[in-house]
Amino acid sequence: MEYKICQSCGKVMRREDDFAGKSKASTYCRDCGDNQGFRKRYSQVLEETRNVLIRQMLLSPAEAEQTAAENLSRTPVWISQSQLLASRNKILVTDIGSTTTKALLLIREGTDFIMKGMANTPTTVEKPVEDVLVGVINVTREIE
Repeated sequence: MEYKICQSCGKVMRREDDFAGKSKASTYCRDCGDNQGFRKRYSQVLEETRNVLIRQMLLSPAEAEQTAAENLSRTPVWISQSQLLASRNKILVTDIGSTTTKALLLIREGTDFIMKGMANTPTTVEKPVEDVLVGVINVTREIE
């Protein structure tokens, strides 16, 4: 029988209903993915994994949380995200809204990221520009 391993939690997936969105094309299990097959946020996956460990292994909430975090830290999706984050010294977070494009600049200080800047510019998602990239460039220039 053919099987896949969930790239988020490491669970074995065999049957169609084991997969997120009941699609064997998904790389996530039904617990780590939504009905469309997209991966859930880390906090959701961690909480659900912790709850399974509490129910099935009768671990305390603290033990289950630690075990779940350790297990997830070894899976492909979360390894690659933590490595990516560890390799960055600056992060620019943008929000493209219907009236403004907003940005936050985060700078690494030791092991933490500190907010060093914030900017807003008028949106370019609608007419006359209709190009969100222009708004992102504008807010990036503003925050520099």
